[in-house]
Amino acid sequence: MPFCGKCGKEVRKESKFCPHCGAQIKSAVVQHPPIIAQPPLPSQTRTQKLKDILFKRKLIAIPIIIVVSFIGLYFYAHWSFNNTVTDIMSTIEFIDFRLEDLSLLPPSATLIMTCSVYNPSNNPVTLSMDVEFYIENEYITSIKADDEIIQSKGKSAIDLRILLGSNAIDKIASIDFNNARIKIKGTLTAKSNIFFIPVKAVQQYEEIW
Repeated sequence: MPFCGKCGKEVRKESKFCPHCGAQIKSAVVQHPPIIAQPPLPSQTRTQKLKDILFKRKLIAIPIIIVVSFIGLYFYAHWSFNNTVTDIMSTIEFIDFRLEDLSLLPPSATLIMTCSVYNPSNNPVTLSMDVEFYIENEYITSIKADDEIIQSKGKSAIDLRILLGSNAIDKIASIDFNNARIKIKGTLTAKSNIFFIPVKAVQQYEEIW
């Protein structure tokens, strides 16, 4: 039995028009009902919508997780490095004093104070110091030590070079350094990289001996 090519219902073979929808019946009549796409079942539609929502949420969650993880790592790196600098400061030990570049006209000299430092961390640390030098609680001069790289799990020596003018020389000329009370007070700056994150710590430093 032939079928209408438009609505798919049965028509008589000799019909020129479909009695159901009125469409013209062409000579090449469809001999079987056309396949009409069925709309998806409600349950299938809900499942697909749920999958789309979950996929979109994943796309939003992934960058949020990355950002939160980086922020946490950033703060952990700085917290950890501050603890490392505290440990480094506890290892500083002054081991030598010496005068160099003595001059009579005008009176001047360079006092070099050498201290040993140990770096207990697994990363190289760059140290610098900006301190004041006191003898028997009397201010002598300011000292600045340039950047010194302390290798990981390594020990290094830092020289504090103190340029002494005539007034400073007069102050320390009669001092017995073996018995005098000497104080270094100021700031210690440390820099490093932890997990590829640049970190920096500035801590107050004071040493009396």
